[in-house]
Order: sequence, then structure tokens, then C-alpha cells
Amino acid sequence: MKIPLYFLICTSLAVATSDGAVGPLDRGSQIVSSHFFISHNSGDLYDDITVVEIAPASGFFVSPRFTFGGEFLFRLESQNDRTEVRWAVAPAFGYYATSRLDNARGSTFPYIRIAAGIGMNHVDDKRWKFAFASGQTGLIHMVSDGVGIDATIRVQGDAEESGFASGWGGGVTVFFGIGVAAFVY
Repeated sequence: MKIPLYFLICTSLAVATSDGAVGPLDRGSQIVSSHFFISHNSGDLYDDITVVEIAPASGFFVSPRFTFGGEFLFRLESQNDRTEVRWAVAPAFGYYATSRLDNARGSTFPYIRIAAGIGMNHVDDKRWKFAFASGQTGLIHMVSDGVGIDATIRVQGDAEESGFASGWGGGVTVFFGIGVAAFVY
């Protein structure tokens, strides 16, 4: 409960401190976004896994086009008769590749973002830790001066202290997602 509350407080403080920015990507503005990802793997190698992930994030533009912030991941995995819930929190850095800092409506902003963090897995009565690193790239198309629709690709590597086997294991997931981004400036 402490982690989601901390994330909410940081997001609220970031939104409350906006001052002096001339556009959504200028120093002093903030971005608050959320993405929805889904993947399904099947066949001999994957044993029929469905993964749904929701990733709210916030960032503060520390200079034009560069953000520092955080993200919270919530993932639900379903494999055969087993359901796994995992959550994580991470710092994140982003870069928005555009020459425009103002007049947002109708603009499209390509971006990249990296994050790395820690979290917990929950399956039945078992719990164990995991770490992740991710890279994400996408396009935000602004439908108004402060809100955009976001299409993204996310590559995420996980390492976990398995609750079912001894030692650490890992894997990589590629997600395609859609989301909404709101800028406060």
C-alpha cells in the first residue's frame, strides 16, 4: 500500500508545481500517462501464457524534451490454471524528439523512455521478488493542447527469484500498447 500511495503523492506534487512552461515539452511542464499492454504466447515453448499490464507513469521536464519521473507497473499473467499478479515501481527517464515546444494541438511527438525497478510476484500463497529493466518507444498524437493518444512498443527484461524453482531466472517480453498522455504546463 505504501508504494501506490507514494506514487500518487509524487504525481500530485509534480502537477502542483507546474510554472512557466510555454508548451507541453518545455522545462517545468509535467506529463502524466497510462498505458495498457497485452500479449499472448502459445505453442510448445510458451505453455499458453496471456499477459495484461497497466503502467501509469508521471514525469517532470527537467529541461526541454527530457523527463525524469517514475512508473508503476501492474501485471496479471494467466498460464493454464495459474494466475500470477505482479507489481513494481521504478524511476524512469524520457526524451521527446521534436523541435516544437509550443502549439501542441495536432502535433505528434516521438519519444523513448527507459526504466528499471523492483517489485513483487504473488501466486496463491507464494510471494517472491523480481527486478526489471525496460525500454519503450512510441508516438504521442496531441488531440488537444494538453492531451494526447499514445501508441507504444515496450521491451521488458525480467529477472526473478522464482517462487517455484531454486535460484533466479529471467526472460524478455515485447509489448504493444496504447495509452493516454496528459501534459500540465
